[in-house]
Amino acid sequence: CRAAPPATGIGTLNPFSPKHISLNDRLEKDLKARRPVEFACIAKVVDRVEKGQLPLKVVDGTFLWARRRIRHRFQYFEFALRVRAARLGVKL
Repeated sequence: CRAAPPATGIGTLNPFSPKHISLNDRLEKDLKARRPVEFACIAKVVDRVEKGQLPLKVVDGTFLWARRRIRHRFQYFEFALRVRAARLGVKL
């Protein structure tokens, strides 16, 4: 094990830190969205989260579950999120 570097606060300014990645970018990149329909779906999800209609916790949980899939990550995410959102009364 390596010792942790001294706390200088520089890590918080790192633009590659996960805290600086937008939800839209994270979903597009990690779910490997390629088609215009997939980008439109992600935009709709981000819009619902920003408006407070869809909890970020639900999106993050679904995202983490779908990201573990080797193939067809986006399709798993989209289907599962539609089911979870419907349970909350949110139409995607």
